[in-house]
Amino acid sequence: MRPIFLFISSLALASHAHAGSDPHHAHNHGHAELAVISQGQELVLELRADLADLVGAERAPTTPEEAAALRALHGDFRTGEPPFHLSDRANCVPQSATSEGGYAHLIMLDDADGAAGDEQSDEAHDEHMVTARWTWDCAHPDRLQRIDVTMFERFPAVVEIEVVVLTDDAQMGDKLAPKNAILRMP
Repeated sequence: MRPIFLFISSLALASHAHAGSDPHHAHNHGHAELAVISQGQELVLELRADLADLVGAERAPTTPEEAAALRALHGDFRTGEPPFHLSDRANCVPQSATSEGGYAHLIMLDDADGAAGDEQSDEAHDEHMVTARWTWDCAHPDRLQRIDVTMFERFPAVVEIEVVVLTDDAQMGDKLAPKNAILRMP
């Protein structure tokens, strides 16, 4: 893992841990966070969203239907089309996709391929949140001019995404919404 990626991940975790320690702070439904890290030819997008906004509930599954919805969410984040479309001119090739939290360790345990192994860690997950991470190798990262965020179409309960972008040469923040779902890269 690259140092810049570790920095963003630890910054996001520290921010969330601080917010969680405030008894008056409640997480906001409808809001998600997106970190975009471009370093050399590697591009990483890390999305953090409330489980209720993705599947309608933020508790452990109690029915087979709820377990199926969680399994589908994590499976889609890992193997399906990510909720983003990158500029074709950048020629980015997917390298990996992961998801954790959102009770993934409970619903993936019975998968035939044993995919749950990467969800379990020594640290407790913040289970009402899902963190998904996609990594690409981009032949022409300088041509990555925009990222179209399709998250709002796929998950209508998400109404705002707070974005942090870090590249080799720049950093910026932005807020996206259903009517403003294109991230222009610096």
